[in-house]
Amino acid sequence: MEEEIVVPIDTSPRDILSSITVVEQVYYRAGDEDPTHIDTRYSRTLTSHEQVYERRMKVGVEWQAIDTGWIDRCAMFIIKNEEGIGLQRNPTVEQQAGIDTKIVEIGYGEISLFKIPPKESFRGIPSLDFKRFLVRCLGGETRIRIYLIPE
Repeated sequence: MEEEIVVPIDTSPRDILSSITVVEQVYYRAGDEDPTHIDTRYSRTLTSHEQVYERRMKVGVEWQAIDTGWIDRCAMFIIKNEEGIGLQRNPTVEQQAGIDTKIVEIGYGEISLFKIPPKESFRGIPSLDFKRFLVRCLGGETRIRIYLIPE
């Protein structure tokens, strides 16, 4: 009779590290020249196991604070201007002109730092206190989506 060999299987929980991965491609074309391709790809490990904080907001012409939820330390900050996204049909020339005015500004202490045109987004790693960032829309009211990724 053969002896049965039992191999122990490690079933202890393992710490799976959180990470952030960015894959970004930008093309710039000057007139009839060949486009310049800018390709960025990276990944980095994070210390937190918290989930991403996502918030939808309506933004008007006055500066307003961003709801940062429970996030105390931010590994990446993303704001997406949702104006013009998800339209049921192609806008008329007049409608498109109105959409084009809905530029979102990101400010710090009411000093404008960045602009986000409709359908575009901004991402960065805050070096300032991200809880003091403000937003507004230069052309009236628009919708934005905020993502805060914890460190």
